[in-house]
Amino acid sequence: MNIRLFFAICAVFAAGMVVPGRGDAQQGTFAIDALIRDVSEAFERYEAQLNAVLKTRLIEERDFVEQVVDLVQDKKLPKQLVDSAWLWVRNNRPYSSHPFIYFERILRLQAEGQDIELPEFDRSIYSQTFGRSFRQSQQQRFRR
Repeated sequence: MNIRLFFAICAVFAAGMVVPGRGDAQQGTFAIDALIRDVSEAFERYEAQLNAVLKTRLIEERDFVEQVVDLVQDKKLPKQLVDSAWLWVRNNRPYSSHPFIYFERILRLQAEGQDIELPEFDRSIYSQTFGRSFRQSQQQRFRR
């Protein structure tokens, strides 16, 4: 368990026991709901941070990042592994206009080394021909 989360839970329970005027069960329920909300907001911020750092442009890229964050939240993928992957990209490919490509590959290599299964990502979206149909399909896949 994350040490910060442990201390946050302890602080919530301690605050719930000290606050007068409310029943312990009701106060504890409110505190736990607030803690769960804070944790989910933290993961939403983490996802937004990854999308910004990795310059995700396509829906498929954003979906992959969302699935990775869900794996981190479910503790099936260590957050440290994800952080090391995007830090590697930032340090070794700082001027890349598409850092997501490197991130996905580095993360996949690190996860294979630890026998962790990642969601599939179809790299063929990058190798389509650049005709009119390609531009139309890209306009549909980009999020604004």
